Amino acid sequence: MNNRGGLPDRAFGFLLTLPALALLGAVVLYPLFGALSTSLFNQSLVLPGRSFAGLDNFTSVLEQNFWPVLQHTAVFTIGATVAPVVIGFALALALNTKLRGRAVLRGLFLMPWVIPGVVVSFVWLWIFNANYGLLNGLLVQLHLVDEPIVWLG
Repeated sequence: MNNRGGLPDRAFGFLLTLPALALLGAVVLYPLFGALSTSLFNQSLVLPGRSFAGLDNFTSVLEQNFWPVLQHTAVFTIGATVAPVVIGFALALALNTKLRGRAVLRGLFLMPWVIPGVVVSFVWLWIFNANYGLLNGLLVQLHLVDEPIVWLG
């Protein structure tokens, strides 16, 4: 079956994936190959210039305390990714069962998600307040306006 322009379905599907593949290349592959090429050189972040080191950087890393550092990184990564997902899933399952006070507990668990938005809203209301707002106070002090402006009115 042919699509518009006389392209076969397979070619048309490939053309549709090209923007995603280009984005993947720009975001993932380009920095990856850039980091790999940089790892083959000795260079300073302060001084200009660099010299080719080959695989010497890799051997010096492996000769030092690489394995304990890798182990600590693995523990941190598992603790920062797997543990919160497992704990959150267990809490979600627990709050989905018939539990006394379940609505109160659900509300308490939503508080850390709701409170930052409420706080930000109040801060912006304070900044744009016509009577005592920070923006109006600053503009009056700098003599850019003669009287406060009602921004949210």
